[in-house]
Amino acid sequence: MSAWTFLASEKPLENLRHNNLDDLIVTSNSYYFVDGYTKKPHISEVVMNYAKRNQQARPLIEYIVKHLELADEVELWFVWVDNKKAVPPSPQNIIRCDISTLTEAHIDNVFWSKGLEARCLIIKR
Repeated sequence: MSAWTFLASEKPLENLRHNNLDDLIVTSNSYYFVDGYTKKPHISEVVMNYAKRNQQARPLIEYIVKHLELADEVELWFVWVDNKKAVPPSPQNIIRCDISTLTEAHIDNVFWSKGLEARCLIIKR
């Protein structure tokens, strides 16, 4: 079992490697089955370094803003993956915002909140 964070979109997501190996990475590698979490066809893993989270939230927001020039919305997910079926997030763990109100606190909440419940941030253009 492991924690996994990913972006989901109706449009393909570009890969991103911000600075070096310890920094923000967005890659189309999808190791896990995402049915039960999202219906969006394009999935990219998002890796952030906890120690550098204050420097990485802003580049991730910039990445999302750029992606939303092509797509109407993007989902940022945190899930706990095991060999059993997906456990969707409870309603209080699904947050919606538009791009003009997206903040580092939103990103922080998805990545670093306590607990292993699934969380989803849906960002609209």
